[in-house]
Amino acid sequence: MTKLFAERLFALGSLVRAKGVDECENVLGTQDAKAIEELLLPVKGIGPVVLRNFFMLREIPIPK
Repeated sequence: MTKLFAERLFALGSLVRAKGVDECENVLGTQDAKAIEELLLPVKGIGPVVLRNFFMLREIPIPK
């Protein structure tokens, strides 16, 4: 595992710790792309490309 990958996992873990597992699961379990963006974009290493791939894999319409 590279240092960069570890830092990104740590940032994601910090989000889950701050927001709580239930809230994160609730948002990620929806088809609400805007809510998912608001939750994940502040996390280091999650940007537009990551979100676009996530939406494509989950068949969530990509917001314009």
